[in-house]
Amino acid sequence: MSNTVNNSVAIQISPNVAEVLYPIKTAYDIVVHSLSLIGRVKNENRSDNIIEGRVRYGLQSAVIKVSFEEIDDEKTKIFIQGSSDDHMNVAGESAVQRLMDTIINYNNPDFKPDQSGVSVIFIIGCLVLFIFLLFLVDELHEKLSKFLSELF
Repeated sequence: MSNTVNNSVAIQISPNVAEVLYPIKTAYDIVVHSLSLIGRVKNENRSDNIIEGRVRYGLQSAVIKVSFEEIDDEKTKIFIQGSSDDHMNVAGESAVQRLMDTIINYNNPDFKPDQSGVSVIFIIGCLVLFIFLLFLVDELHEKLSKFLSELF
């Protein structure tokens, strides 16, 4: 007997809440495994039904906290919180969505979890742009200094 709907182990209820179609013990194991696919599990507390971990987002990381609430013998509600040090919590929200996607696709052999949240090409492009801007600012600074010294 399968507990899944369309091969999915969970149904996303809101951006950070899902209903796992398994008992709490199995749901806990699914979340631990899913989190380990996209990041690291830092702390497991089965007695309090809490998992904490870290997930990369480009060059920074986000903290993930998952808590569980047993609905009945066959269903568990999970609550995922993600936080990061960027102003808009982009890394935290990305980590939550990527963990949610990984949990939902737990039984999908074709699903490839996104471990970084940002493409390598984007990161390299940003670094090249940053270096270019540094050179540009340095060049402008030299020209402005020369111009001001000639003025005064």
